[in-house]
Amino acid sequence: AADRAQLAAKINHVNPEVVLLGLVDGDRLALPWEVNPKTEECRKLLDKSDFCRKIQNAEKEEFVNKNFIRAAALYRQVMEAAQDQVQRSYARLLLARALDKSGSRSESLSHYRLLLALPSGITDEYAIPLSFYAAGRLLDAGKSFREVAVWIRAELEAGRWFSPAESYMLLELAEKLADDTREKSAQDTSRVCQRLIQEHIKRLEQALALQRDF
Repeated sequence: AADRAQLAAKINHVNPEVVLLGLVDGDRLALPWEVNPKTEECRKLLDKSDFCRKIQNAEKEEFVNKNFIRAAALYRQVMEAAQDQVQRSYARLLLARALDKSGSRSESLSHYRLLLALPSGITDEYAIPLSFYAAGRLLDAGKSFREVAVWIRAELEAGRWFSPAESYMLLELAEKLADDTREKSAQDTSRVCQRLIQEHIKRLEQALALQRDF
């Protein structure tokens, strides 16, 4: 690649003969999930001052005043006013949480189902896809087992590297799905997913060891 940006765009290249693509950054090996321009773009959008101020006002109602109905109303305003999908989706995630606390469980779950369908490139400030949180909330509610099973399988078949945090979250979700669901198809899918995630974690740990020894 001619420059860092060009390599960053290609670092998730998938080929059965290629195990790992990394970027040599000075004397350090940067691993694929660390070189993701989409993650940095999400952080910048979520860090915008006006958006942060509105989110903080809503969080004050939710966590300090325990006024979940008011918090939900403020999150909804932020979501509806947002001009970008990242900000709109993040506000939707917080809206779903506040709605659940206010007792509006059905509406909350409908928002989580919408979030589950988001592409993995829409993340929070910690580079965790918002869909990961939605999957966890749906399982906690005892809902959408089949949809979550299909989602986990699709994530694993996308052919991208997961960060350590994403990997262990996926494993936890697959294990919870296997423990909680009585749907045979979802159980079978979850067992396959557990095996695939464990294989991915093994490769991830090898990549981290290579990075430490670089």
